[in-house]
Amino acid sequence: MLAKIRGKVIRGRGVGKKLGFPTANIFFEEIFFKKNWGVYASIVTLRDFRMPAVTHIGPAKTFNETTPRIEAHILDLDEDIYGETIEIEFLKKLRNTKKFGTIEKLSEHIARDIRQTREYFKRM
Repeated sequence: MLAKIRGKVIRGRGVGKKLGFPTANIFFEEIFFKKNWGVYASIVTLRDFRMPAVTHIGPAKTFNETTPRIEAHILDLDEDIYGETIEIEFLKKLRNTKKFGTIEKLSEHIARDIRQTREYFKRM
């Protein structure tokens, strides 16, 4: 495990959900994770259940945002968890944060991140 963070799920911009990849956003102290911005294969613990996830740390560069955030796409979870407390364990860095030229390119990379994460957990 590379790191672990715990926090309450807050409302984000809703972009992930619109793209078909809903995310659980949690607040964090920016300085703590700045040097580790990127996309990770991770485990999210919610209500004593551990679930694989793809987690992004950093600003949404494709949308020209500068405020960093933590967003976890919990694989195969389709439920509203706003206000719940979750714990995220960062297991493997998949790639650095990156600005994509189009939303379609971003969606393609998120789908690739999900495939890589599923493969990572199959090998465990």
